[in-house]
Amino acid sequence: CNLAIAGLGKRVLDPCCGSGSLMLYAAALGASQVTGVDSDPSVWRGANEEFARHVCSFTSLPLASPQFYEGDVLNPDSTEPLWTPNNFDAIVCDPPYNIGAP
Repeated sequence: CNLAIAGLGKRVLDPCCGSGSLMLYAAALGASQVTGVDSDPSVWRGANEEFARHVCSFTSLPLASPQFYEGDVLNPDSTEPLWTPNNFDAIVCDPPYNIGAP
């Protein structure tokens, strides 16, 4: 189900992106820009290669390259470049379940 209406030409943000799987799905639906934020940049290892292995479902063109930012969306100072008004058309998110974990 595509409740975020991520699709052709859309600019999509995942504020808790992890390895970027929701971004990959949005790109496969035709998103022209996929941006992710995570506090642990080690989770992105291999993401660019994964995106390169797929093509858009609608255009058969290569997927949009992911843009990753290290930061915490609960601390806007660390992700300030992302908060321009109308910067994104859709937000997708599978929030972390380890909040408060050591």
